[in-house]
Amino acid sequence: MLGAGLASSVSNSSQPKVGGQALDIALLTFVRRFADNMVRWDIVAYFSQNPEAESTVQDIARWAGRRQRVIRAELEDLVLLGLLEVKEVAGKRVYKLTDDFGLRQIIQRFGEQLADGLSKAGGPPAVG
Repeated sequence: MLGAGLASSVSNSSQPKVGGQALDIALLTFVRRFADNMVRWDIVAYFSQNPEAESTVQDIARWAGRRQRVIRAELEDLVLLGLLEVKEVAGKRVYKLTDDFGLRQIIQRFGEQLADGLSKAGGPPAVG
């Protein structure tokens, strides 16, 4: 599992630059592993904005505006990858972010970068 090793920082002097800005290799690695399609991107965005949430497929699908069956398959993959944990509550599967400190740090950075990008773009795109 990536964990704390993924979230460790690389010195600024050795980081590659894109457009004059340092490239966050750990964040790029995280995205390639855990948010490599748009459905997973939405799920990771959900948990980056709600890190203490314990949510059902229905909750996450409603938030993301996606079908439950599509969300369910990706949630199960993210459980297998170690980003999410799952438990049964009143007969329903409830998902939560891992307790792994390193992964929690990087998902927080993901959320910060996402929020920064949206604010620079004037907010999220209109739906409809």
